[in-house]
Amino acid sequence: MFKKVTPENIAFFCSALIVALLCYCHAVVAPVVGEEMRYASIAWRMSMDHQWLIPHIGDHAYLHKPPLLFWLLIISWKTCLNAPWTVIWPFLFAISCLYMTQRLTVFLFPDQKSIACLSPLVLVAMPFFINNVGIFRFDMLLTWSNLAACYCLFRSLSCRHYYWGFVFANALGLLTKGPVIYLFTIPEALFFAVYFCPSIRQYAVKYLLGIFLSSLSILIWWLPIIFAGQSDLIVEMLTHQVLARATGNISVVKPVWDYLPLLPCIFLPWMAWGPFWTTKKINAYCVSVFCTCFIVLSLLKQKNLDICCLSFLLQR
Repeated sequence: MFKKVTPENIAFFCSALIVALLCYCHAVVAPVVGEEMRYASIAWRMSMDHQWLIPHIGDHAYLHKPPLLFWLLIISWKTCLNAPWTVIWPFLFAISCLYMTQRLTVFLFPDQKSIACLSPLVLVAMPFFINNVGIFRFDMLLTWSNLAACYCLFRSLSCRHYYWGFVFANALGLLTKGPVIYLFTIPEALFFAVYFCPSIRQYAVKYLLGIFLSSLSILIWWLPIIFAGQSDLIVEMLTHQVLARATGNISVVKPVWDYLPLLPCIFLPWMAWGPFWTTKKINAYCVSVFCTCFIVLSLLKQKNLDICCLSFLLQR
C-alpha cells in the first residue's frame, strides 16, 4: 500500500491517527444514545431471533432502511465479542474515505503533490466528517459508497476493472440506505461522460447500465423475503419509503429552501480562493454535480441534513 515514506503518506497517517483517536474516544467515553441505540436494539433482536431478513422495532417491521448496517453490527458482535468495538466499521469506512480521497487527488492532479498532502487533512478538519466518525449510522457508509463510486468512475477510463468497482459501490450504497445513493452517482456518471469521455452517448449508456446492474443487488434481500411469502412487505416498503418521501406523503415535510443555509458552510472559504474560479474541467465537473444534487435534494419533501453534508464532502 505504502512503499516508502513520503509527505503524502505522512499526511494520510496523521489524519488516520486523528480518526482512530476519535473512534476510541467514542467507543470508551461517549454513551450510545439516540439513533445508535435504536439501531443497536434492532440488530440485537435480529441476532437473538435469528431473523436476518426483516428488521423489527418492537412488534413492527422496520422498513425504513435495508439491513446491511445491521448485518455489519451483528458481525462485529460475533467476531469482536465486545460492544465498544462496534465502531470498527465506521473507523474502517472513515479511513477508507481518507485513502480514496488522497488517491483521487493524486490521480486528478499528478503534478501538484501538495494537494495530495492536504486532501486527507482537509477532510478530517471538516465538522460534518468529524461529527460522524465513530458513530454507527448509515451516513458514513453512504459517504464511502459515494466516494468509492466516484473514484472507480475516474479510474475506469484507464482500467476497465474499475467499472465493476463502480457497480459494486452503487450496490453497497443501495443496500445501505436505499436508492438515495443514485441521487449522487447518476449525476456524477452523466457529467463524467460529458466532461471526460471521448464518446458521451456511449459512456453515458455504459455507466447507466452499471447503475442498473447495481440495482439488482437489492434482490439479495428481496428474493428470500418473496420466497418466504412476505412480498407484501416489499410493496409497503416501496410505497411508504420511496414514493412517500418523494411526494411528501410523510409526517415531516421540510421546505424547498431548507438546505440554503448550508451554502456558506459548503462553499467557504473556497469561494475566496482564486483557483476555485478557474475553468478547468474538474472544477466545472464538481460544480455541475453539486448544483444538480443540491437542486434534486431540495425538491424532495423529506430532507436529511447528514446525507447532504456528508455526500457533498467529495465535491468540496
